[in-house]
Amino acid sequence: MPLVFDENRAEVAVRAVMLGMPMRQAARKWNIDRSYIRRRLNGIPTRKETNQHLQAVPINLERRLANWAIGQARLGFAPSIVKLKIIAERMAQASGSPRSLGSQWHTRFLSRNEAVKSARSLPLSYSRVNGATAVNINRFFDRLEAPELAAITPDRFFNIDEMGMAQGVGADQFVITDATLRQTFKKAVEKGEWITVLECISAEGEALPPLLIWKGTHVQSQWFPDRNRGLFEDWRFSCLPNGWTSNEIALKWLHHLFLPHVRCRFGNIWVVLVCDGHDSHTNDDFLWACLSNKVWLLFYEPHCSHVQPLDVGVFGLLKKKLKNELNLTPAGRLGIKPSKKEMVLAYKVAREAVLGVKTITNAWATAGI
Repeated sequence: MPLVFDENRAEVAVRAVMLGMPMRQAARKWNIDRSYIRRRLNGIPTRKETNQHLQAVPINLERRLANWAIGQARLGFAPSIVKLKIIAERMAQASGSPRSLGSQWHTRFLSRNEAVKSARSLPLSYSRVNGATAVNINRFFDRLEAPELAAITPDRFFNIDEMGMAQGVGADQFVITDATLRQTFKKAVEKGEWITVLECISAEGEALPPLLIWKGTHVQSQWFPDRNRGLFEDWRFSCLPNGWTSNEIALKWLHHLFLPHVRCRFGNIWVVLVCDGHDSHTNDDFLWACLSNKVWLLFYEPHCSHVQPLDVGVFGLLKKKLKNELNLTPAGRLGIKPSKKEMVLAYKVAREAVLGVKTITNAWATAGI
C-alpha cells in the first residue's frame, strides 16, 4: 500500500511511538513514513509549523476564531464565510500582521481547523418561524446547554431589548358621563414623536443605565431642566431622524454602556448577552466588538424575541407606569403632547418604580431562563 500522509494519523503514530510502540509497527499501522516519525521525535518541525509565520492570522488567533464560530453557531448565529473573513481580517490587523487575506483564505482556514466546516444554510419559511412555538422556544433552551455557557454564572447573563413609545400617551378610554347618553367624546392626547429606549438587565436583578433615542438631529440641552441637572449623568441620549435604533447606536451602547460596566465588574472573563437577531446585533462591527471583549451573543429564533425577559416581565409594567406618570403632568391633564423634559422625568420616575431586583428576577423566571 502506498504511503499516504495525513496529519492526524501522523500525530497519532508519533504519540504511539513515544508511548513505547516500535517505530516500524506504528508506521505500518497508520501508513506513515518512518522518516517523518523519526524527524518529529528528533524535534524537527513540520512544514506547517515552519510556515506558521507566513499566515495572515496567527495560528493561536485562528483557533480562537474557530472556537468563536463554533460557539456562536451553537448560540443561534452561525457566521457566514464573508463575516468570518471580515472578523479574521480584524484579528490580523489587531495582531499587527501586515499580510492581507486572499480570496481562498477560508479554504485553508477550514483545512487547518477540522473542528469547523462550511455548510449550506437552509432558509426557513415564514410560517415555520412565525411565533413562539414550542419547537422554536426549545431551540433557544437547547442553546443554554451549550458548553460555552456552562461555566458562566447567572450574574453574567444580560438581556438587551428596545422599547418604543410615543411622546404623547393617552389617558384611559373610560370616562364618567350622563347615564342617558349612548356615547360621549373626549379630546385625544396629541400624537407625539417616536422615542426608542434601549434597556439591559442582568439575571441577578440589575438594570444598566438606559439609552434614549429621540427623533431629531442633535441632542439639545434645553430638553433637560437645569434644576434636574445631575439626575441623568449615567444615562445616554442620542438622536436619529426617525427615532429608531440603528447599527451605529447599538455599537455606541455596547462601547459606552455595556462593556465598561461588565469589564469593571467582572474583569476579563466571558459574559452572555441575550438578544434578538436584529441587524444591529449581527453586523460586523458589533460581532467584532463582542468577540474582542469576550461577550457571547445568545440569540432567540426569528419572531420569538417577544418572549425575552424584558418583554415578558418589564416593558409592560414600564409602559403602564409611564402612562400614569404622564397623565399627572400638566400636559397630560390638558390632553396635549408632553415636552421632552416632562417625558424624560416621567420615564425616570416610572423606571425607578418598576426596575427593582424582584421585578427583574421575576422577568427572567417568567422567560424560563
